[in-house]
Formats: sequence, structure tokens, C-alpha cells
Amino acid sequence: MTPVTTNAMLPSYPVTAIPFAALKAEMLANYGPGLAAPGTLKKLSQVLDLVEALGIRSSDQLTPELVGRFIAARPPGQSPHTLRSLLMTLRTVCSHAEEMRYVMVSPFRFRRMKISRLVRVGPPAGKRHCTRDEIRRVLVLLEQDVARKRGWAGWRSRRLLAAVATAAYTGARAGEVLRLHVDDLDLPGRIIRIRPHDRKLKTPGSEAAIGMPPALVGYLEAWLPRRLDCPLGFSIPPADQIPWLFPGTRRQGPWTQGAPGHRPTDRVKAVAARAGVVMTFQMLRRSWCTIAEGLGLSQPQITRQARHADPATTLRHYQQREERNLRDAVAGFEF
Repeated sequence: MTPVTTNAMLPSYPVTAIPFAALKAEMLANYGPGLAAPGTLKKLSQVLDLVEALGIRSSDQLTPELVGRFIAARPPGQSPHTLRSLLMTLRTVCSHAEEMRYVMVSPFRFRRMKISRLVRVGPPAGKRHCTRDEIRRVLVLLEQDVARKRGWAGWRSRRLLAAVATAAYTGARAGEVLRLHVDDLDLPGRIIRIRPHDRKLKTPGSEAAIGMPPALVGYLEAWLPRRLDCPLGFSIPPADQIPWLFPGTRRQGPWTQGAPGHRPTDRVKAVAARAGVVMTFQMLRRSWCTIAEGLGLSQPQITRQARHADPATTLRHYQQREERNLRDAVAGFEF
């Protein structure tokens, strides 16, 4: 799979190879905490470790042959989508090395090394989103928990209900929902402003206002007066020091962590399983985009709410093929 090169493809500037360990440290510094989303840094670190494990010791070893070995070393059963994502990160590393003149040319510059040629991806397997009925069943079950439970269990049920409703009705990312501040809400105007707060958002375009349906206003109006409830004698900071819409139990930060089984993602999966539904926060985001399409929202409107830079991203990865949408779309088709 060695591509044919021409003199026109090769740069005329001098190239100085550096140890791969130095390139690795430079990349991790560029994408360090506060400079990129944690998921981006985690994936970059994973790719750099994989390349290092292949015996690469110098930047000038970033060649098409390395890309071939990287693909060949994938573990059995790895999804093509995962491989494609890892190759895109490896391409970022190679592009940086080329830009800094640590390598003559990135291997991904060659036509035969385009990622779309290296790995073919089909539609992802398995359940990707929830139907309106499934989401309704989970919300109803959570409302029953709120009515039945008391004390800390009741407070946690109220928090989970409000968080799931916010994710389901807005399509916002889990990290955005769970890190919301109370002053991000404009209930009369039915607007939520997504802001960075204590960590960098996924993309620059993520910081924007999104709309909320009237149905969500009711959930949030019921939650806000109970947000700081706690047992008598339990010590929490003053109210003006608790800005989070969904605070942790001790009110010292947003509800993003917890013991195993009590993390937000664990709680969503558990309550959904009780309702006979498979559900995650990511599935709720895809569900919103899919249901919005069925309700007749335009592609620009769906993309703006999802805050993607490219409508193709929303259409390809978030708006799922749902029989109900297809059936309703052609309901008036006749001759």
C-alpha cells in the first residue's frame, strides 16, 4: 500500500526529526486539561500510546507503513467506527508533525491513505436512540419515584427526574446538562444558555442558547424550590455559593461523579432498565434530533439546537432512521 509520490508533493523546507517521546509530550501539552475536552485528551493519549507500542521512536517514522501496522494491530472485534475515530486522531498527530517540520509529509496526505479508503463503516449496530413512548415511560416511572420516596431518596429522585427531562427535552450533551447553573435558565423566555463554567465545552460552537419546550418548564419549576433540600442538621454551603442546577449531595460541585451505581450515567441506565428501556444520555441526544425531525423541524433548526458546525454531522450521526418518521413523512403522498 505504498503510495506513489512526486516531487511536487514534497515540501522544499528542511525537516528535523525529533524523538517520538518529545512529540508525544508536545501533543499532550497542546491538548492538556482546560485546552480540550477530557474525551479528546483521553483519545489522543490512547493513540499516542498505541503508536509508541508499535516501536515508533522518531517522528520521521510516521509513514504510510506505520498507518498500515496501526490498522493491523487493532484488537479482534473492534468496531470500524472506533478504528475510524482513532485514525482521525492519528491524522491530527501526523498533521502537527508535518506543520512543525518534524516529518517531511503526513502519510494521510496521500490519496491512498484517505481514511475513507482505509476503513469502511456502515450503520452502527444496536439501539441508538429511544422512541417517544420509551422516554415517556421512563419519565412516568421517575415521577412515581418522586411521589413515593422520602428523604434523601426522594431528593435524588427529583434531581434525576429534572436532569433526564432536561436532556430529553433539549438534546443537550450530558456534561452540559449536569454542569448547568441556575442563572443559565430563562424559564419565562424558555431559553437555556450553554456556557463553559468550570470546564471547556466540546467545541467553540457549543456555547450558545438553546430552546426548551413548555413541557420542560414544568419539570424545572417543580425542581428549583427543592434543589437545596436536605435533612435537618445536614451542613451545606450558603445558597449563594451553590450555583449548580443539579448539585452533588454535599452541594460542593455539580452532580457529575459518585460512587459506582450512583453516578448520573448509572442512575439513568438503572431507572430505564426498570421501565424496560435501554437509555443513556447520549441516546437522549440522538433521540431529540430524531424526534424533532418527525415533528417537522427543519434541518437548520435541528442542527442549531444540537450546535453542530456541519449539518451533515447532525444528519449522519444523530438523526436516526425511525419507521414512524418515514411513515408520517409520506402520509399525504397520493396520486
